[in-house]
Amino acid sequence: MIHKLTVPISDEAISALHVGDQVEVSGVIFTARDAAHKYMVEEFIKTGGNPPQSEEALYELLKEKLNGGVIYHCGPVVAKEDDQWRFVAAGPTTSIREEVYQDQVIE
Repeated sequence: MIHKLTVPISDEAISALHVGDQVEVSGVIFTARDAAHKYMVEEFIKTGGNPPQSEEALYELLKEKLNGGVIYHCGPVVAKEDDQWRFVAAGPTTSIREEVYQDQVIE
């Protein structure tokens, strides 16, 4: 059985999952690796939710979208075409790099 979840995902839906369950997720999914997690912790969390003025819009967007949201730890492959970046692939990467920040980002 595949569990079909839509972002934002409720705590109840997460609690109903078990190790080994297959999950299909629909909605906006963010990608982030260790540098992004470190950035969120240093700029948004350690400041007590008072980011630098230049980062307020990003902070508010992430605060809204990551509440019940999904972060996919991936190693993206991008290509520049006509002065624009395009995703070619987004393969999974180990989450151990993010572990030092994960609890803070999840909270």
